[in-house]
Amino acid sequence: MDAACGWELRTAILRINLFQLFNTASFTLVNGVPMILFFRELGASDFLLGVVASLGPILNLLQIPATRYLPRIGYRRLVVGGWSIRTSFIAGMALLPWAVPLLGGKAVSITMLLFLFAYNASRGASLCGFLPWMTSLVPDGSRGWFLARDLFFSAVASVIILAGSFLLFRSHTSLSAFSWTFWGSFAAGLCSLWLLKQVPDVPVAAADQPRKRHAGKRKGDHRLFDLMGFNLLTASSLSTGAVFWVPLLQREHQWTPAGVLGLLASQSGLVLLSLMFLRNQVDRFGNRPALLAAILAITTNFGLWLAIAARLLPVHPITLTLVVASWGIGFSCFQVGNVHLAMQLAPREGRSEYFARFSVVNSLALGIGPILWGAFLGSFSAWKLRIGFAEANPYVFLFLCLCLLVAASLFFLARLPGGRLPECSPAP
Repeated sequence: MDAACGWELRTAILRINLFQLFNTASFTLVNGVPMILFFRELGASDFLLGVVASLGPILNLLQIPATRYLPRIGYRRLVVGGWSIRTSFIAGMALLPWAVPLLGGKAVSITMLLFLFAYNASRGASLCGFLPWMTSLVPDGSRGWFLARDLFFSAVASVIILAGSFLLFRSHTSLSAFSWTFWGSFAAGLCSLWLLKQVPDVPVAAADQPRKRHAGKRKGDHRLFDLMGFNLLTASSLSTGAVFWVPLLQREHQWTPAGVLGLLASQSGLVLLSLMFLRNQVDRFGNRPALLAAILAITTNFGLWLAIAARLLPVHPITLTLVVASWGIGFSCFQVGNVHLAMQLAPREGRSEYFARFSVVNSLALGIGPILWGAFLGSFSAWKLRIGFAEANPYVFLFLCLCLLVAASLFFLARLPGGRLPECSPAP
């Protein structure tokens, strides 16, 4: 791995970072809050919004069967193939907003769900090669720096894209704005695909070959169980909390799509600033401080939304500043620390299967949370109870449970290692 510590590695990482910038832009526009807002524009229920938010995570299950083809196909060929197929579906999505007057909202909703299913299925199957590919390219001692830098480029893309969407939705009618948003996703997807093809391929590592089956229990299995338990609690809470503040603000406080996108852009800006601070900190101090900071900040964020839902706090600039700051710090620390920890615990045999299982557990957590909570909110949408100057409603119960789930993840985190990885060379 000597060459990986030199100029060739830095060039490859720059290409990966630029790929991540355009990839995040494309994914955010077509599979994030803009798509949630589009379905809200068509009159979708909270349950349907949960299904839309869960399609991507649930279809990541396709990584498990796809890992058997990784040694034969190779990292780059598998990932590039999946990214090519998924990008082609975005063009169809971009045409659908214009079809609403002709086909009606229900028909367009069903068609968009089919496009999203195909998009996320092709993405999910090819994802099994991405983390093993990056793990083979980046040496152990530089992975924290690499992850923070990679997420920094993602945050830059989110800020630019969401700020642009905010301006677009302020000056155009909703349906035309959605169409231009999805066309922007298609253009960014083409750029990310070109950059992905420039990343050097490497032979499939021995660790990513199919693992030999042993009758006994492998050493370290309990750590993998704790990692999965930690991710089930935190990822399901994050995905749920990231979706349902949107209908809370739109339904209870009459926020417009432009306002929602503006708040989301502010959150991405705080993520960007946090990642600048985290650039070398995880390699220096380990992932434990970052994950503890993430749990504290995310719990604070959900507590603020709970207070807003209960009308204990107003939707005021000071309140929103605290919401933005807590989410930005919590999300960035969790992303860097969690993937760093997963790389640290990767086994020497069956690594591609391990990363696929890690990603699938995360995906199940990300997908199940919005669906279950969406069904709950849809079933009790009209229930409200005044308690003095406060109000009890389904959103209050939702964010209270999310606070408790994130706090409970400390049990699993306490059982996991949080030390530093061995260094290869100083990060640039």
